[in-house]
Amino acid sequence: NWYSIYDELIEILKYKDLIPSFHDISKEQYRISKGKKWKVFVFFSFGYKFKHNCDYAPNTTKLLECIPNLQSAWFSAIAPGYHVPKHRGITRGILRGHLGLSIPRVSRKCFMDIGDDRIFWEQGKVVLFDDTFEHALWNNTDQERIVLLFDFDRPMKNIGRYIHNTSMRIFRRTAAYREGVKSTLEMEKSFNKKVSYR
Repeated sequence: NWYSIYDELIEILKYKDLIPSFHDISKEQYRISKGKKWKVFVFFSFGYKFKHNCDYAPNTTKLLECIPNLQSAWFSAIAPGYHVPKHRGITRGILRGHLGLSIPRVSRKCFMDIGDDRIFWEQGKVVLFDDTFEHALWNNTDQERIVLLFDFDRPMKNIGRYIHNTSMRIFRRTAAYREGVKSTLEMEKSFNKKVSYR
């Protein structure tokens, strides 16, 4: 089904200048997201569904909602020549997927190091990883790299599931999470208004 996701991405990219940078919706990302080098179009954030954004990609949304225990999902676009420094995810209870959508022609110059492993994206292929391992990204090409990034709960035994669910409930009450949802809602509203006006 990745073709239908790609088609919806291309439609959204017609308004690329309106898509926010990662640090615009999550201020905690200022260390790894600079300028307009890392843009994100968010569909879900730890269970919160951004309905207007989802309306621009109904097939993508439908497919994402088939993923058991989906947490977050967005189109993630890294600009040519950009390097995302080393960073880690927030919890081992979540696994991360990248579906390659728009991958530079010289794909070997666009890669991510996760621990001691180096991965390369391929169009239409999914990479799954534990993002609590330190990872960094390089796009040493003259083309943008875009993936559908999605997070879902790691399969766990009952005690692990209980601890994870409790920590997620606590996280959703934090100021950082609430501010992130608020910022994304504002960006979503602005995007929808400007696209409708055009």
